[in-house]
Amino acid sequence: MPKILLEPYGLGVYEVIGDEKIISRILEKSLYGKSDDVLHVDYLEILYHLYRDTIIVKEGDKQLSFYDLVSTLSKYNENIWVVFEVFLDIRRRGRVVKSGVYESSLIVQKGNDIIEYHIMEESKLVKVSEIERLVLFSRKNNREPVLAIVDRNGNLTYYAVERIKLPKIS
Repeated sequence: MPKILLEPYGLGVYEVIGDEKIISRILEKSLYGKSDDVLHVDYLEILYHLYRDTIIVKEGDKQLSFYDLVSTLSKYNENIWVVFEVFLDIRRRGRVVKSGVYESSLIVQKGNDIIEYHIMEESKLVKVSEIERLVLFSRKNNREPVLAIVDRNGNLTYYAVERIKLPKIS
């Protein structure tokens, strides 16, 4: 069974146990690279399969539950729950999703287009300048920016974002 390191946080080394086809699919969708005998894999893909009970993750002799791994990851990404909710929603729509550059962003390839989801909680204040910064970053990198807003009940709303210049009013 492969030994993995969870990226982008460099966490691990964990052992993944499961059906060879599922492990191959995980590696196909989320492999960052390899060092020695350790595979560097996107943490969200491992969480997803652990959530669905299609793999077992072990740290030494201890088998980790989905909640054990979320608890560990929440030390590095306080938004892990909302990020995973959006990840899960996009995966259910049949898309391949990867972690984005920011801890609260996801990347989806859709044909020739790359969509970058910036995930925010409805209950947290965000400055307009921060949204502008995220949108400009996406555009600069030839990605279509989308805001994914998660409300208190876990409901998701997606907004396509465009930058416009308004004429001066005299």
